[in-house]
Amino acid sequence: MRAFENYSNNASGPITILPYVNIAHYKHMHEAICNLAQDKIVPLIIIPFHENDHVDLGGHVAKSIQKLNTRFQSRAVCTVGILVDRDSKLGGDDSMMIFHVGIFFIGGQDDREALALGIRMANRENVRVSLFRFVVTNINDKDDYNGRFKSREEEEEEEIEEMLNESLIDEFKSMKFGSGNVSWYEIMVADGEEILDTIRKLEGNYDLVMVGRRHNIGNLNDEELTTFIENAETLGIFGDMLASTEFCIGMVPVLVTQCGGNLDTEHKFSRVGSATVSQKSLDI
Repeated sequence: MRAFENYSNNASGPITILPYVNIAHYKHMHEAICNLAQDKIVPLIIIPFHENDHVDLGGHVAKSIQKLNTRFQSRAVCTVGILVDRDSKLGGDDSMMIFHVGIFFIGGQDDREALALGIRMANRENVRVSLFRFVVTNINDKDDYNGRFKSREEEEEEEIEEMLNESLIDEFKSMKFGSGNVSWYEIMVADGEEILDTIRKLEGNYDLVMVGRRHNIGNLNDEELTTFIENAETLGIFGDMLASTEFCIGMVPVLVTQCGGNLDTEHKFSRVGSATVSQKSLDI
């Protein structure tokens, strides 16, 4: 909490830190937090990955946090970010240090959330943002829909998704004219396996990498890709790879974003639980 307080005191813009204490069983903890986020119109919830090993949680607690993260992803109306931070070396007293963020963009609303966050980060002078956009070429009208042709509605949805992708990417590119701290690369790939192989070769001196959990290209969700991926359900195929030792030997923090708001009726919040969250003053 001292780190948050220091950030509040030294930020260039208006930042207010409001610490809260939530006393609840793991099974119900997400309800109180999601209710609070809804009440305060919070756009982003960041939660820790269950395998972050700064503290030895033990098998039972780690499993409870894993289930808690899944509940956040299924219930939150705002964007949820899962932060994988096993062994980062962030910190230091040099306020002019360059913070390098890498964004891996395949397409879809989750990737757009990661890119939108990167655009906000790039507004800070000491932040450098690199965008790696993958363009998948091996797609036809049948492969993405289990052997059947796409309907007109599905084609229109894809066109809208592509338009939204291009619009946000254009916004990111336009920042180049205002400052030199952004760069982007378009990488042509044939399929999901080629994306994984390419990501492995894009190792760099990153302080943080971001990627969406889900993507809007059907053949990237091939079950064969997830066979040997332990945390694909929570982090997605590419988030899991970025968080593994196959990328920068697992030393770079990874933020996996998921766009919220697509709730089924059965997932609507129960208003119980808000009372278990109370604001707490912070003594420094």
